[in-house]
Amino acid sequence: MYKVIICEGTDGSGKSTLAQTLAVDYGYHYAWFGKPEIGKVFKTYLTRYMDLMKYKFIVLDRAHFSEDVYGPLFRGESELNEQEREILMYILGPSVVTVLCTLPSEVLKVNLQEVPDDLHHDKDPALIATKYREVLMGVAKETDMHLTPYDYRFETAQELMDRLAIDAYDSVSCSKGHCNCS
Repeated sequence: MYKVIICEGTDGSGKSTLAQTLAVDYGYHYAWFGKPEIGKVFKTYLTRYMDLMKYKFIVLDRAHFSEDVYGPLFRGESELNEQEREILMYILGPSVVTVLCTLPSEVLKVNLQEVPDDLHHDKDPALIATKYREVLMGVAKETDMHLTPYDYRFETAQELMDRLAIDAYDSVSCSKGHCNCS
């Protein structure tokens, strides 16, 4: 079983629902940070991650990867540098899986109509989904982080957890052999 499960993906992709389900059904501590203050991104994540280490199992509804997706889209660049990314991954530890919640653009657009306006933006969901895939596949190839896709239309949270138990020992795909993201 993974100590840390990170649910990532565009707004409307089902990541919050998945994270909350995993917290309730599997006893993971649920953490959602919201958007960090500009200029304090690293310090914010560092403090929050350190605070979470007291829990045995943690499910994050987004993590610092979002900065590498949304920072360039909204501010031209991420506030995190390579050393800061390495520190944050080190704190999370070796038993991390990131679940990339994926949906087709047309489904995301419908889902976003049901979300309060202050929680999303006018960026194209397909662009954001592509950026998430690029960022997370890059991290998985450079670290020991396990990455797996999830689409709630075809798989329940229970099925995902069953698959992760198998994948933790028998995963294939990316260059380091611990990723099912291709």
